Amino acid sequence: MGKPVVRFEIGCRDKTKTAEFYGSLFDWTTQEMGPASIIATGAESGIQGHISSLGHEPHNDTIF
Repeated sequence: MGKPVVRFEIGCRDKTKTAEFYGSLFDWTTQEMGPASIIATGAESGIQGHISSLGHEPHNDTIF
């Protein structure tokens, strides 16, 4: 099976609004953890993710 996704990160300007958006879209829940919000995807695969707001450019990025 190739190389599966094991972690992802979503960069943004506003963690709260971004968490609300993805929560409503995918039914994800988040937990604040310092400068990041840890995402509970509910996926059986256990893929880990988080939302981060660095406070500087780039504000919008996605890493898999």
